[in-house]
Amino acid sequence: MARPETRWLLSILMVNLQNCLAQPGAPIPPSAPQCQIPHEEYDGMVLSRAIHCVWEPGPGPQMSTTYTLHWKSADDRGQVKGTSMNGFIERHHVSSHSELTVWVQAENQHGVVESEKASFNTADIMKPLAPTVQSHSQEPLEIHWRSQCSLQGLSEGGCEVRHRAEADQGWPEAEGGFHGIYPVENPQPYTVYEFQVRCACTDLSSLMSDWSPIYKVESAGAAPVGKLDVWGDCEMHSRSSECVLRWKELSKLQALGNILGYELRFLYSNSTVAVMNVSTAEPKGQLVCNETQCYLTSYLTGVTAVNVSAYGVYGATSPAYLAIPIPGKENDKQGIRLKMNSETLTVSWDLPDQLTDNLTEYVVQYKCETKAGRLQTQEFDWVRINKSQISCVLTGKFENYTAYHVSLFAVSQNGYSQHLSSAVEYVLQGTPSKVPSFQVVNIYATSVNLSWESIPLLQRKGVILLYQIGVDSKEVYNVSVHPRHKNMTFLLEHLNPGQDYEVWISAVTEAGTGPMASTRFKTKEGYDHKRKPVPWCFSVSTRKCQTPETATFSNR
Repeated sequence: MARPETRWLLSILMVNLQNCLAQPGAPIPPSAPQCQIPHEEYDGMVLSRAIHCVWEPGPGPQMSTTYTLHWKSADDRGQVKGTSMNGFIERHHVSSHSELTVWVQAENQHGVVESEKASFNTADIMKPLAPTVQSHSQEPLEIHWRSQCSLQGLSEGGCEVRHRAEADQGWPEAEGGFHGIYPVENPQPYTVYEFQVRCACTDLSSLMSDWSPIYKVESAGAAPVGKLDVWGDCEMHSRSSECVLRWKELSKLQALGNILGYELRFLYSNSTVAVMNVSTAEPKGQLVCNETQCYLTSYLTGVTAVNVSAYGVYGATSPAYLAIPIPGKENDKQGIRLKMNSETLTVSWDLPDQLTDNLTEYVVQYKCETKAGRLQTQEFDWVRINKSQISCVLTGKFENYTAYHVSLFAVSQNGYSQHLSSAVEYVLQGTPSKVPSFQVVNIYATSVNLSWESIPLLQRKGVILLYQIGVDSKEVYNVSVHPRHKNMTFLLEHLNPGQDYEVWISAVTEAGTGPMASTRFKTKEGYDHKRKPVPWCFSVSTRKCQTPETATFSNR
C-alpha cells in the first residue's frame, strides 16, 4: 500500500501531465485574405479569371478544420469552400470596379473563428499579363519587350528586370523603372544570360504581373586566351619515332567564342618550315575532334617541333610550342608504379637521382590502342605534373581485360620532353588467348628449336608472366618473357634420337593459363655433332616447374 507522501506526489505528477498535453479547442483564426484578379490571353483577347484569394491558416496543425471564403459587395454576398490556404470567387458574382469585402471562416468540432476583413475595389486587384520579351542585341547586350497592358486597355507602367548567367543558381535582386528595353553593363564575353521581366500598368495599383518566361541571350565573344595543351602520341620504341599530334580543346572560358580553326607551323629536321591551316567547319579529313581533344590524321614524319594556335572571329591564342618527344632508354630506377580500377588510374614514380634545374614538369600519358591503330586511338589522355610531385591520378572509364599503356616524360625549359619509363596495367586480368605460330624450326637428334610469336596485345587480356612448354604431358618448362621481341625461340634439349614427340605451349597471366597450342615432330637418328646455335632465347628454369624471374612485354 502506497504511503500518503507517495499518493501526494503521484497526484501532482498527474496534474502536471494533463497541463502539458495539448487541449483541443477552436481553430486558430487565419490571416486576412489577399486577393487578385489574374488575366490570360485567348485568341487575341484578354480574359479575366476568378478572383483568387490567399491566406495563412495560422501556426500548428489544423486537422479536421474547414475553411470558407466569404464575400460581400453592394449587390451580392456569398461564400465558397476553400483549402487551408486559398479560395476562388467566380467573376459573375462580383461586378467590375465595385467595392468588395472578404474574410475567411475556420471551423472544427470545437468552434468557429473568423479572420479580419479585407476591403478593396476590384479595379485595384487586377493583375496584368506577363510581358513578352521579343528581341535582343549582342553589341551592346540588351533585351526588348512588349507590355501586355494595352491589351487590357491600359498604358504601361514601370517594369522590373532580373538577369543572371545561365550557370548561376539563384536570381539577384530585380532592378526597377525600365520601359521596354534593358541594357547589360560590362557583360562577360561568350556567356549565356537569362532574363525575366514583370510589369505594372499605370491605371492600376502597384500590383505587378508574373515574371515572363526565361529569355536566353548569348553575349558577344572575344579573342581566345591562353595556350593550347599540345602533346604527341609517339612510337617511343621505333627508330622513326612517328607521332600523332594531339591537343586539348579550349574550355569555354578560354575560347570566348566559336573556334573557327587551327594554325600549325611545322619545323623539320632539315630546318624547313611548313604552315597548315585547318578549319573546324571543313577539316577535309585532316583533323578529327571529339568532346575534349583534336588530333591530326597523318603522322608527323621528319618533324622536330610544332607550334599550334587556335583562332576565332576576334583573334587567336598565343602559339603553343611542342618539341617532339625524344625516345629514351628506360631506366629500371625510374620505373613507374601503377594502380587502377574502373574509374581511376594512379601513377607514382621516384624522383630522378639527378634532378636538374632544366626540368620544368613531368607529363604522364595513358592510351589504349584499338584494332584500328594509333591514328584511331579512342582512349588517350595526358596530364602535366609539377616537377616536385611524384604521383598523379587520371580519371576515365577503364575496361576489364584491356591493356592501358602508361608513360612518364620529363619536360625541360626549352620544351623538349624525354621519355623516362613505360608500363602496362589492367583493371582486371583474364586468361590469355592461344599462342600464335608455334612451330619447330630446327630438328636434331637430342634437341629442337621451338619458335612462336607473341600474343597480339588486344588478345593478351593481361600481363604475360611466363610461357609454359610441355613435352608429351611429362615435363613442363617455365620460360620467362623477354621484353620487346615479337618472335621467340626456345631450345628444347634432352630428347631421345629417332623418337616422336608432341610439344605444347601456353601463356600465363595472373588470372591463369591460356589454351594450349601444340605441334608434333620426330628427332633425327644418331647423335648431334654440330648443332646450330639458337639466335637468342629466354632464360629457362629447370625441368621442374619453377617460377622464374619475369618481365613485362612492351606494347610495341
